Parts: sequence; C-alpha cells; structure tokens
Amino acid sequence: MKPRVLFVARDRYDLPLSPSRARKFDALSELLDVRMLAVGTGSGDDRFTLLPMLPRLDGPAYWSLLPALLALEARRFRPAAVVAHRPFEGAVAVTARVSAPVVVELHGDWRTFARLYGSPLRRVIVGSGSRATVVEELVRAGLATWDRALPTDEVARAMDDASVVVLPSRSEGMGRVVVEALLRGRPVVGSNLGGIRDPVRDGMNALLVEPAPQAIAAGLTRALSDRALLEGLAAAAPASAGPWVATPEEYARRTAELVERVAA
Repeated sequence: MKPRVLFVARDRYDLPLSPSRARKFDALSELLDVRMLAVGTGSGDDRFTLLPMLPRLDGPAYWSLLPALLALEARRFRPAAVVAHRPFEGAVAVTARVSAPVVVELHGDWRTFARLYGSPLRRVIVGSGSRATVVEELVRAGLATWDRALPTDEVARAMDDASVVVLPSRSEGMGRVVVEALLRGRPVVGSNLGGIRDPVRDGMNALLVEPAPQAIAAGLTRALSDRALLEGLAAAAPASAGPWVATPEEYARRTAELVERVAA
C-alpha cells in the first residue's frame, strides 16, 4: 500500500491540471497516495480539495477556514504525513492538532510573504487571481498589460524576447522564475535577498541590487548599457541553473523518501 500524504498550500490549482503540473502529480501518485488541499477551481480529480478564491477576502477567508478544513481532511484521509508548502501552513497543521508528522518545505526567504505580486512595477501581468480589480486599474491607467492566461511556450518566448529578467521583490521564496530565466540564457537583475540569491551569483549570471527603485534602476542601467557585461552574464546563465532543476520523477522520489523517514 502506498503511503498516504496530504499536501497543503495556498497555491492556486485549476482543474484539469496543466501538462507541467500533471506530470508532477502523476509522478507523485506513482509512489504515494496523494491528496492536495489548496485553492482553485474545477473538478474531476479526486486528489484535490479546492477552496474557492474570494475577491478581496481571499487571504482572511483562507487562513480562518484552513485549521478546520485541514483537521477534517486529515481525519477523513488519515495521512502518514502532511507536507506543508510553507511554514505558515505547517504552523496551522500543528495548531490544528493533526496527528500525522508535518513536513515543511522551505523556499528561500520563508519568513514573510512576497509583497510585490500585483505591483505596478510588473509591467506585464500574466495570470488570474483574487486581485483582478487592482490589475484592471493598472491596465486602465496604462501602467501594465494583462494576459489572463499564457501558454508555457509563450512565457518562454517572452523571456527570449527580453534582454534581462527583473525580479525587484522585497521578499521572495524559491526564485523559480530566476531558474527559468537562467535556463533560457537570460541574466537576472534581482533583489539581494531571500531565495533570489540561491541560484545566482552577482557579477557571474546576475546583478543583485537592493530592493529600492534607485538601486533597481542603476542595476538595469548598468546591464543594458554594457553589452560585453550583458553577454557575459547571459553566457554563464544556462549552466548555473543545472543544480536547481529536478524532473517530476526526482521530486517524487525525494518526497517519498522523506515521507517514509518521518512516518517511521
């Protein structure tokens, strides 16, 4: 019998899953009996229990309902372990008195939420979520363009069209977009904090700056005005991303090994 594992995250999942996410959960399901408690829409996959996204009240509603829902899901599913996407969900699992051991994933700067998602500093916005009214105001003001959905190949094409990828966060967990940029051969101008610092080296494949408008502007000016520097950063980018890439099968194997250890 496969070990039962309950995953919990505030990540958004829309069913049916996208091909990339389907590969991840299919790989996990080969080794584990998986349940995911998250937010999103859709149906047809009994591995998922999805909470609806509520305009303006999404955050308070999620955190107020999560303890009871997590305790209920744990009683029904009886997992061998609970895997929390962040320490916040891990703390809820502990306070909800879930009897299974709790595994917490750490992604770079785990202490605070990223604060710049939806900010006007992001001129091109892709995706949908609870802050649609804010994005609509930015679009009306001419401060951003918005694609509610963009296929993976078009995201890659947007990176290919750029000279550099900018990540001006004041707080950042695992910088997945940084790894994606490096794999496309694009250097990064990013804030010198949190998970952004893990896959990059200042002056080798990125320029790290303080998360302030003047510092970000100076970093962009330096990168875009020095062609030799930019080409050198770009040339080093793909190889440096290698240690941060894992196949769905590798991720599933590592997760299964960890669950077996804590369940024992």
